[in-house]
Amino acid sequence: TGFPKDICVVYVQHEILANDETTVLDYMVDAQRAAGGEASHDTIVDVLGTMGFDEAKRSHAVLELSGGWRMKLALAGAILRQADLLLLDEPTNHLDVASVAWLAEYLSSLGRTTVVMVSHDYQFLDRACTDVIHFVDMKLDYYLGG
Repeated sequence: TGFPKDICVVYVQHEILANDETTVLDYMVDAQRAAGGEASHDTIVDVLGTMGFDEAKRSHAVLELSGGWRMKLALAGAILRQADLLLLDEPTNHLDVASVAWLAEYLSSLGRTTVVMVSHDYQFLDRACTDVIHFVDMKLDYYLGG
C-alpha cells in the first residue's frame, strides 16, 4: 500500500466480501486473523456488542445484513484493528440516527488515530471533525473545526 509496515491503515468499505453462509462472528474472527490481528474472541464479541450486534445478530449470515448493519460490521473491524490512519468513505450512509451520533462521538474521541473521510453529511462532520479540507473547483480549502 505504500505505507510503512509499522503504520496500521484501515479503509472502511461498504462492501463486505463473505460467502452466503459466513456468520457475522465468524467473519470478524476470520478478518482479524487475515489482518494479523490479535483480538480475543471475547474482545471481538464486546466490540460487536458495542455496534449493536447481540447474540442473535452475531449468528446471522453476513449476506443477510442490510447496508446499515454491514457498515456497522465494517466499523467494528476497523475498531478492532486499532488503526493509526482510518480512511472512511461516506461512513454515515445507511446508518440510523443513533448510530451516526455514536460514530461522531467515537471518531472525536480517537486520540492517536488520524481519520480521513469523505462525507456529504455536514452535521456529522461538525460533530466528528477538528479540521476540514474541502475539495472544490480543483482547490483545497482548509477550515478549523467541523
